Amino acid sequence: MTTIVEDEEEESTTVVAICHRYPNATEVKLRGTPNVEGLVIVAMTSLRHLETLILDKGRLSEAFFLALTDCPALTTLRISDASVGSSTLEVTVCHERLHDLQLVKYRVLRITVRCPQLQTLSLKRSSMAHVLLNCPQLRVLDLSSCHKLPDTAIRSSAMSCPLLTSLNMSSCLCVTDETIREISFTCPNLCILDASNCPNISFESVTLPMLMDLRLESCEAITSASVSAISQSQMLKILQSLELYNCGMLTSVSLDLPHLQNISLVYLRRFVDLNLRSPVLKQIKVSRCSALHRISITSNALQKLVLQKQESLTTLLLQCQNLQEMDLSDSPKYGQNQQLHSGVSVAGLVPCYECD
Repeated sequence: MTTIVEDEEEESTTVVAICHRYPNATEVKLRGTPNVEGLVIVAMTSLRHLETLILDKGRLSEAFFLALTDCPALTTLRISDASVGSSTLEVTVCHERLHDLQLVKYRVLRITVRCPQLQTLSLKRSSMAHVLLNCPQLRVLDLSSCHKLPDTAIRSSAMSCPLLTSLNMSSCLCVTDETIREISFTCPNLCILDASNCPNISFESVTLPMLMDLRLESCEAITSASVSAISQSQMLKILQSLELYNCGMLTSVSLDLPHLQNISLVYLRRFVDLNLRSPVLKQIKVSRCSALHRISITSNALQKLVLQKQESLTTLLLQCQNLQEMDLSDSPKYGQNQQLHSGVSVAGLVPCYECD
């Protein structure tokens, strides 16, 4: 693979010379070039084996996207921090072989993508208000921080990709539970979901039977009832990883999930009670939950337990035969040399069954 890297001093004649010298180049990167569109069109028309094109900053008009058809071998296109060089403020990407498309922090009104082989699409931090996708093979979709994208557009985008396995809609402030429900019906194989900073979702009455990784950060509507719905229904029975961060209304977590392996609970200011049961639970992080006073954990797989900055912790019940390490740093009731009532030192690398 040959990579061409240009800066803002490069001229079109230099690019032409380099393309002639390396006609079999498969990857081109252009960063900080004033005439990025002219240079990249020269490269695309000269390099018949071009597979990867990476552009950073600049203005790109409709002519650039039309020229993509001159790159039949192109599989990866990544554009960041760019704007549309036309009055229509619309972008249409059509390519038969493209597998990976990233339009990150792209300043545009409307984006249309028609790529039958596309597997991964990221529109992260882009300013569009309208999206139209025709990507039947899409597996990974990132719409995070698309603040102008309405709930209906997010819903229709995801639902147009029935093979979707990973969806990131974090910081899309208008997303609702109804959207997640509709997506779950159309995308039954969805296994990774990031709905962080979505203040309108409670995650109740949502069915996601294949979900394995769920991230909920700064979700104001997530409550103990939300967690109870997760535990009691069949919707997340194969959930393996759960992140709850800065969910201010959450007061307790009680989960009995047979496949849960990792859980992270951080900055939950009203959180007072934790009850976890999973035979394969391997990693637990509980940090900066100032009101938390009771923890009960049952797991034969747990080896490391992190309980940092627990100011109110008074009860710690553990049934963890293979526990090897416990971090209670900055927890005033359990100093590093504190002996638990079972005779197990907090810093000791020995099994710990129960301590209160």
